[in-house]
Amino acid sequence: MEKSMDAARVFSQYAVGLRYEAIPPETREAVKTSILDTLGVAIAASTLGEGISQLVELIKEAGGKGESTILAFGGKVPAWMAALANGSMVRALDYDDTHDTALTHPSATTLPATLAMAERLGAVSGKDFITAVSLGNDITSRMGLSITKRPRGWKLDWFLTTVHGVFGAAAACGKLLGLDAEKLQNALGIALYDSAGTMEAFAPGAASVMTGMSCGFASKAGVLSALMAQKGINGAKDSLEGKAGMYNLYFEGDYNRDILLNDLGKRFESANISIKPWPGVRYAHPYIDATLQLVREHSLAPDAIKQIRLLVAGWVETLCQPLELALKPANRDDANRSIPYQVAVAALKKGVTGKDLSQEALKDPATLKFAQRVMACKHDEEFGAENKMGPGMVEIELTDGKVYSRRVDVAYGNPRNPITPQDLADKFRNCALSSAKPLPERNVEKIIEMVGHLEEVDDVGRVVRLCS
Repeated sequence: MEKSMDAARVFSQYAVGLRYEAIPPETREAVKTSILDTLGVAIAASTLGEGISQLVELIKEAGGKGESTILAFGGKVPAWMAALANGSMVRALDYDDTHDTALTHPSATTLPATLAMAERLGAVSGKDFITAVSLGNDITSRMGLSITKRPRGWKLDWFLTTVHGVFGAAAACGKLLGLDAEKLQNALGIALYDSAGTMEAFAPGAASVMTGMSCGFASKAGVLSALMAQKGINGAKDSLEGKAGMYNLYFEGDYNRDILLNDLGKRFESANISIKPWPGVRYAHPYIDATLQLVREHSLAPDAIKQIRLLVAGWVETLCQPLELALKPANRDDANRSIPYQVAVAALKKGVTGKDLSQEALKDPATLKFAQRVMACKHDEEFGAENKMGPGMVEIELTDGKVYSRRVDVAYGNPRNPITPQDLADKFRNCALSSAKPLPERNVEKIIEMVGHLEEVDDVGRVVRLCS
């Protein structure tokens, strides 16, 4: 696309013109799937996420006008503070949705912001809410693709989820507020000053809760940016492509503008978001899937397994190194990024849940002992040095000498290998068991039902109230 105006202006015009009826049915369904999934992982993190209870305590101590609900804990606080709490919870377990190609987590910033804004406004319909979330996730995903699809790809420097997600969150909130194109552009221009987040917290051994809590900052900023623009506060006009705009300052002007802006309103990247069937780094999921397929297909008992070999290459290989530390993760962050440990848990327990990667679970002697049977084998010839999100291949050798192998080319939960409605609902039910304030079973089932028919709901706030 020829550059005639800043991308912020293009996105603003797109946002104003977007209507629910123009969103393809498959995209609407994908957005509802992301909404239910995101609610679930936030609820689970209310007790399993490190630093969450302290953050919520701090927010409640500050008080303020009761506008929007803190999920799982209950209680209302100013909308932007609810977005801070809920956004921090969504990413705390590394269990939230992801765009496998854009390498970003769109709903982690969009949904907490729009939930908070919807409650502040009141009586926001399901259709309007789906439209806003679809918009925000589309923008965030496109921005991620603009970096991962440039010739040199992503340098693993900036954390794309928050650097870009603040713009998606601001656009989605502005859509709910009914801002015109000028004010939406101002909202994005304000959001520029909260566009932040590096990969430092993801360094091995960093053990920083900022890997998740940073999404709370972006969600909060999305709410504030839209509200400030509504009040008539001006933002930087060329926030994305200006001389000191986000792309030139953070990415040296190196980005794929065509994939960023082409086919707006026709190609919805919000339909291309993956749901994580298991917590932890997404790159582990082809290996977990292959392991579970073999264990279930051949009814493999843990005692019958002599060794599990992971065939790895490229970036995936780094998530297995050093192996002795990967098999004994010191904390949830390390466990989230250890493919060998997660595969060991999957083979031993026939699955992986949020509780399986908790600090307490990491001390389990039986799991640590079994994990020593897992090893990683470098195999550039099979997968290529740049292998990332798949394919993944696992070999399981039994004590009787038999060897079973399985290759998974597309990670489960990807739109090309979508999570089943049953698995999605079961994931939500499992997450709900860890709510800070116990959720009655009837509430859990009602949430699943209401989100499944969200377009028929007259007030999204009804769903939120069932979550706390």
